[in-house]
Amino acid sequence: MTISLRPQGPFSLPAPLFVALTDDGGEPVAFRAVWTGSAVDVDFASDLAPTRVEAHAARVLSLDVDARDLPSLADRDPVLADLLAAADGRRPVCFGTPFEAAIWAVLSQRVSMAQARRVKEALAAELGTRMEIGGAEVVAFPGPAALASLESFPGVWASKLERIRGLAAAARAGDLDPAHLRSLPLEDALAHLQSLPGLGPFGATLVLARGAGHPDGPAPTRRRVRPAVANAAELDAAPDEAKLTELSEVWRPYRAWITYLLRSTSPS
Repeated sequence: MTISLRPQGPFSLPAPLFVALTDDGGEPVAFRAVWTGSAVDVDFASDLAPTRVEAHAARVLSLDVDARDLPSLADRDPVLADLLAAADGRRPVCFGTPFEAAIWAVLSQRVSMAQARRVKEALAAELGTRMEIGGAEVVAFPGPAALASLESFPGVWASKLERIRGLAAAARAGDLDPAHLRSLPLEDALAHLQSLPGLGPFGATLVLARGAGHPDGPAPTRRRVRPAVANAAELDAAPDEAKLTELSEVWRPYRAWITYLLRSTSPS
């Protein structure tokens, strides 16, 4: 089946995007998104209602945000003007679900990104669902039900497994529903997420921005963000947390999007 999504505001997708996810209800979804220049055509395979698939696809592609005022950021700061011009309408691509983003936040704690990525891929290969869409095979990351009783897995120590099981229970209870998270005031959403197992300030920000698809939120202060800001703003040194907070105020209400664009275009 095919649905068509029309962006509000700048958008681009240079190449077809293949995505697979597992709905928090346990239903796998696979879709291929193709930008036609005026709309995004989404071919999908799933037993979910088309309206539910549409909601997932719009969130993953950041198409559920009315960004018609995004170009006005360029008038506030020449750095933003250059960044948005280079992005040419590019928007963040989110995790399949907030639950998947939360699991990534736990897996990536105190290990290298490469190691965390290998474990995440292994989890998907063993417990996820293989699907085909548009002639390509994709693997849906396992949903909460598949990880709710996970007792052991290579490369994941016991404390992380406990957090993963806790997050699975939270997702099944609706605590990671993207619509609910985005309906909350920003600070309330972050506080709620930090109350869940294994999610500190960075993890909460990640889940809200790259899981639920919230366009705003505090700029994370981890190492990759600060050098990217310094490079874009031609600063002599990477900004400290206070300076980063100050600089990012001008990015509202798209702080999460600007952070994504800075990180994805930074040479560091």
